[in-house]
Amino acid sequence: MPAYITGIILISTFFNHKWIRYQLIFSLIVHLGLAIEVLFYPLLIKSDDTWIGWGNLAERVKELKIKYHAAFVFSADDYKTSAVLDFYLDSTVYGRNVIGERALQFDFIGTDLHALQGNDALFINSIPNFKSDQKENEFPLSLPLYFSDIAELDPILIKKGDRTVRKFLVFYCKNYHMKSKPGAIQQ
Repeated sequence: MPAYITGIILISTFFNHKWIRYQLIFSLIVHLGLAIEVLFYPLLIKSDDTWIGWGNLAERVKELKIKYHAAFVFSADDYKTSAVLDFYLDSTVYGRNVIGERALQFDFIGTDLHALQGNDALFINSIPNFKSDQKENEFPLSLPLYFSDIAELDPILIKKGDRTVRKFLVFYCKNYHMKSKPGAIQQ
């Protein structure tokens, strides 16, 4: 850290006031633009890398879990949805290791997938590039191998004003059963 400060002081001797003024103006414009994006969200970010809607998603998932008597919740869209829901919810949220795929940190946190046998689940699937607010019936092809019945529920829509900014597909999956799959991590 001290080297950066020393370097900045050393380089600043070569800049004249004109360049510092341009840098300051540019920095203010960038920070103002970022503040507008964070506060008002005028530009839709078609990605899971956004701060918008995670708390609302967790509340809706809590309600659905109670309504459908789901024993567990999982997601298979990389790790973000599972990780954030695991942060917000009081119960454990599982990753794509439920359906026999590698699940980053969820492979190592000590979850006993055998304890989930026969239970019902809610599968949450983030759709960053959605075109409508309707159901899409889009889930991993391996999902039917692990559950005896899958029913699509109404999607969870996160809105900012009148505009839908996030969409999560929700599936109620019945009777989880583990399969041995080559390369799958079984715990």
